[in-house]
Amino acid sequence: MKHLFSFAGLFFIAILFTVASCGKKEVVVVSTGKVYTGKVLKSMCGNVAVMFTDGTKLGQIGWLDPSDSIEYNYVFRVANPCDASPVGALNNPNGYIKFRFRGPSVQNCVQCLAWVPTPDTAYNIIVIE
Repeated sequence: MKHLFSFAGLFFIAILFTVASCGKKEVVVVSTGKVYTGKVLKSMCGNVAVMFTDGTKLGQIGWLDPSDSIEYNYVFRVANPCDASPVGALNNPNGYIKFRFRGPSVQNCVQCLAWVPTPDTAYNIIVIE
């Protein structure tokens, strides 16, 4: 009986360590009212990569663009290319945009099948200029 309680105690401790060691995802709270500035790094067929240029410390750090081997910080992929901007605003690589964050939306526009690498981090945005 004594061994049964020892085994139960060890089992309980193992469960505690397992739960305590589970990775916690960082939750980033963004303001939907604040205006951000970014530079369009890549843009092709709805695959849009943007880098914050206003000092904002959001987005992916250390994203390596395999096409030119340049590492970028504070970059993200536009998650809603169908309704993120007025026509052409995101189709200007090296152009600057002003935008706000927005909630999720359905993406049901026609996109071509070309693909360019973009960061893993994605945000829904609305371009305002």
